[in-house]
Amino acid sequence: MAEHARTFRFATRFLPGEYRESTIRLYAFFRSLDDLVDESPDDPATIESIRRQLDSWETWLRSDLSDAVPNREIGNAVAPVIMNYRIPRTLFLDFLEGLRADLYPVTPRTRDEIEQYSYQVASTVGLAMAHVFGSTCPSAVEAARRLGIAMQLTNILRDVGGDAARNRVYLPEDLLHAHGLTVSDVLDQWQQGNGPDQRLIKVLQTIAGWAEEHYKAGVAGIRLLPRDVQMPILVAARLYQQILERLKSNEYDSLRQRAATTGVQKILEARRCIFSIQQLLDEAQPSQAHGSNRIGPPSPEPGTSVNAR
Repeated sequence: MAEHARTFRFATRFLPGEYRESTIRLYAFFRSLDDLVDESPDDPATIESIRRQLDSWETWLRSDLSDAVPNREIGNAVAPVIMNYRIPRTLFLDFLEGLRADLYPVTPRTRDEIEQYSYQVASTVGLAMAHVFGSTCPSAVEAARRLGIAMQLTNILRDVGGDAARNRVYLPEDLLHAHGLTVSDVLDQWQQGNGPDQRLIKVLQTIAGWAEEHYKAGVAGIRLLPRDVQMPILVAARLYQQILERLKSNEYDSLRQRAATTGVQKILEARRCIFSIQQLLDEAQPSQAHGSNRIGPPSPEPGTSVNAR
């Protein structure tokens, strides 16, 4: 977490001990598998090896968690969390499905597809945490789903250049085409070392607007969490929103630079959340934005499964 998720690590410091330990164990699982895909070369043999590892994790997750585990340390750490909090296995299976998509340079075609992918690789993490926190009413589940989508859209906007270096473009093709662009045009702009042209800036601005819609709904739902975890989750959400603001101040140039929050910003935001949490939650209003009832899992009752398909 210290190396790969400084914003998330900062926020988890404010969680009560039991929640913090379980959250770190969940993070170890999700992050390790995500790195397995993100940091791999694109040669067919390596891709096939990773695909088999993901298949092995799926087999383990579909078992009673006593079968052979691909990584004993990670499996032994996360299994008690899954069992103790009755986290639906489908969340982990949906996450694996998103990782499988990442093995190949497939660009989403529409907003629905980019938000479905965001649910798979990000909302699933927040939904698993919601079960740890005991917040599984339909409204809390929906808020966690929306906040995860918002954060992943922020990641996509922040990492356009880094993704291009891996021959990946996560910007919807229909949105690119609407502004006279193709996936190849985005890769060309990165290869030439240029910042985004006006057409690409408009694409990124549109996606930032989608993220803001989801942030509003997600942050508004934080009040449904136990009081002792509201502040840390609000800190994480607002720090990610600040990444979005930094992108805007950089004129959306994520081809040549990667927006991030500073240590001072993190401390100041945490201070503001501590002393103004109720005001900040009151300012957030639920949004019935595009796809709010169409992307990701249905809203379950406690203990039931969550499945995007």
